[in-house]
Amino acid sequence: MRIAFAAALLAVASPAMAHPHQSVRLTPRQAAAALQNPLLQDAGARALTHLIGILLDTRVGPAGPLVAPDAHIRPDDTLRDLAQRDDPRFEEHFHHDSRQALAKAGAVAGGAAAQAVELKRTAKRLDAALTPLLDALASNN
Repeated sequence: MRIAFAAALLAVASPAMAHPHQSVRLTPRQAAAALQNPLLQDAGARALTHLIGILLDTRVGPAGPLVAPDAHIRPDDTLRDLAQRDDPRFEEHFHHDSRQALAKAGAVAGGAAAQAVELKRTAKRLDAALTPLLDALASNN
């Protein structure tokens, strides 16, 4: 799940990285709402699954005996081969976990945006309460 969560964050950042000349500015609330959209979650999970697929095609056979001598890694094995040995439905599970991670990131972002508003409100109230005290201290010095 940690890999999926990190990949979800990459998916959120990737549109801005893919088009550095275009500035996409989302408020925290907009980002949270986007991440809570099931269509975006599915599209993001598909994109992440595709990116992971590219990485999974990396051949690791030549380094296998050096890294894991008891793993029985064949010369033509890829990361996909190794992942599918542990879980034949690895990519399907990765897609599902990525989608859940995007949903969780949306929920966290939504909570953080709401909390930020409340923290600003509290800071204003504290400032209003402390200003007369600080003014009184400054005038006595």
